[in-house]
Amino acid sequence: MLKINVVEYDPQWLTHFSQISSELDYALSNFLPREAYDIQHVGSTSVPGLAAKPIIDIDIIVPDSLIMEATQALTSHGYTYAYERGGIDRMVFRYNLHKLDSGGSTPTEDGSPRRAVYLNKSDGAALANHLAFRDVLRRDEGMRDEYGELKMALAKEEHADIGAYGAKKQAFIIRALHQSGLPEEKIDRIMARPTRRVDAKILQDLKRNQS
Repeated sequence: MLKINVVEYDPQWLTHFSQISSELDYALSNFLPREAYDIQHVGSTSVPGLAAKPIIDIDIIVPDSLIMEATQALTSHGYTYAYERGGIDRMVFRYNLHKLDSGGSTPTEDGSPRRAVYLNKSDGAALANHLAFRDVLRRDEGMRDEYGELKMALAKEEHADIGAYGAKKQAFIIRALHQSGLPEEKIDRIMARPTRRVDAKILQDLKRNQS
């Protein structure tokens, strides 16, 4: 069973994001033109005043045509691609210096904050979900506080895995998305968990290299 570590908001999370973002910018700029990508702070640590797991969530946004180059940039600078079982149009990268801890409940090996890095298509549903949810919580203090209380309550429970924890937040997330201003067709696409397309070429190349 998984325990989730939710803590009160820490202003240092913004500093941590800035430091990690600088590292990622250096890695990506060796493979892509700087104007071709964007790095966004997402997730609960990106919302001032919101209780969160102490994990810095980061979205890297690139055009479809540069997914391979961005993947090479990350894997050559300390990250490993981590396949997600559920179909979704993004790729997840884990930081090699930190052991996996989805609940954020143990200290890291080097003392730096945990991070989750997502590689996104610019028109991806996963990206739209992250940005819309972040922005509605940033501008609506009532929803922010309600979400923080929900997470604090869930942190007192044990969960089968991180997916089970996320499922218990789903009703709130859907309500927030409907208040975000996203078109209904975009929300429907997010909820449908679109079939993975981002990493199809990567997986093909991996199989080719292994054969």
